[in-house]
Amino acid sequence: MWKKAGILRATKRYTTVDCDCDEQLHQADVMEFERDGKTKYMAFCSLTGGAREVKEEELIGYTFQPAKVAELFHSLFRCRADVEMIIPGRLWKMGRSGVPVAGRSRDIYFTPRLNDDPQDIYSKLPDTKTPLLIVGSSRYSKSPDNPYDDNRIVSVDTILMIQDDKWALDMEWLHQLACDGPDEEPEPETRDATATTVGAMKKALHEYLETQYRHYCHELSRGNGSQLLKPITQEYLAERIGKSKPRVSALLELKVKFEKCKHPEIRAMWDASHDLELMIAYGNKHWGSRRRTA
Repeated sequence: MWKKAGILRATKRYTTVDCDCDEQLHQADVMEFERDGKTKYMAFCSLTGGAREVKEEELIGYTFQPAKVAELFHSLFRCRADVEMIIPGRLWKMGRSGVPVAGRSRDIYFTPRLNDDPQDIYSKLPDTKTPLLIVGSSRYSKSPDNPYDDNRIVSVDTILMIQDDKWALDMEWLHQLACDGPDEEPEPETRDATATTVGAMKKALHEYLETQYRHYCHELSRGNGSQLLKPITQEYLAERIGKSKPRVSALLELKVKFEKCKHPEIRAMWDASHDLELMIAYGNKHWGSRRRTA
């Protein structure tokens, strides 16, 4: 994944490797040869005369490309501006996030390290609550001159993960980390904007219910019985539509009786994604009986 994203780039080729003999630590020379029309490599120990085959990957040296990391987070956060290098080789600005973090859009920054002169980095961040500084290494200095709360600085390894062979952000953890308080209010929307958000929620819930229903039909056809795919979460729904979790929660009105909901259709779809019988009924209505769908 790191190589595919260009974060690790091949920049050199070695002609020696660490020898795996039981003698003192030393390097073994590598020889290249052809076998069955393919290039092979062998490492020869100068102390024991032993030899072993070497994979080509062992001979490639990689360097870390921080600009590619900035581009990756720019994409994952759906930032609205172009990536900008603020300090050459040390600090990048990705712009305001299109994906809300703890209920609000954030200014996203990335630095590969925060050990050497961290105040140079801090001085370039805006004096507001919104900056989120991502650090390439989990070992960074928390300077006493740091003007920002610890929940505004995160390391790559705590928020970046792989889902279905794709890079993804741990939005639930990010929300917990960066939230200013448990009762943070959702950003206000106009009536037209609310209608657009509700429409996006309907579409996302409908697509998720279709996935659930087809999974149910597939498992049933294999004789595995009735199984409900993992129910959708508010964090996932918020990420899918590019809104904050508090906004999604406010529109779902899960603490309000169904008959008093302002948007009963999305509430019904939400309930269906969490209840096997409701999900089956929704699936039969929209995609036919399980016999035709399986």
